[in-house]
Amino acid sequence: MSKIHQQLFSEFSNIKNIKVQLDSGAVDAVVDEVKEMNSYTEEKMSFSVVIKIDEETIQEQGVYQIDLEGFDSLHVFMVPINRIQNSSFYEIVFN
Repeated sequence: MSKIHQQLFSEFSNIKNIKVQLDSGAVDAVVDEVKEMNSYTEEKMSFSVVIKIDEETIQEQGVYQIDLEGFDSLHVFMVPINRIQNSSFYEIVFN
């Protein structure tokens, strides 16, 4: 398992809020779920993070910047997976 993946998994597992840069500006997001995914080798760790953003419009899947304390800004690929009332849920996968 790579050191950066270990650090990211640990960080996401212990926080509740992150900042996401959208076209309309920075918004607060809530970390809703962090789960380890099956990996073919023990050296690699894959995990996914589901975040919730309260917003009027759903964002298209694409690359967005997230700000996570203790790390430089990360550019991640987010995929919309659910919409409940005025909240949109997105999945980010780390391989």
